[in-house]
Amino acid sequence: MKKTLAINLGIVLSTIMTFAEPGGTYTLTGKEKSIKDIVKADMEKYPDLYEGESFNFCVAKFKRENGIGKQKLTPGDQLIFPETEASLEAKELVIRQRLIGKWSSGKVGDILISDFTEDFQGSHIIDYKAD
Repeated sequence: MKKTLAINLGIVLSTIMTFAEPGGTYTLTGKEKSIKDIVKADMEKYPDLYEGESFNFCVAKFKRENGIGKQKLTPGDQLIFPETEASLEAKELVIRQRLIGKWSSGKVGDILISDFTEDFQGSHIIDYKAD
């Protein structure tokens, strides 16, 4: 059972590492043909996150972000996919969704209290709405 779990985990991890959305990392396997192929595959996997970005601009940005041309790359190296406008907007939306609800904080003596809805002296309650 442990062997099967390890094999399945290896398969899952290898498929996860094949693509990395903008802002994520990509681990070189040694099977890549070119940087352009890596970027092209990622753009095809996450088209919404590359909306409005040109292929050549993304390749240049990827090379610049990772210092490609200044160092020798080897299997196992991790490369960073630069953020795009669309990926930044998507991440901002996720953060906004996490903030929805009532948040409060304050102090009782020297102790900082957070996530309490009771009204402590000096506490602050903020209610974030979906809109």
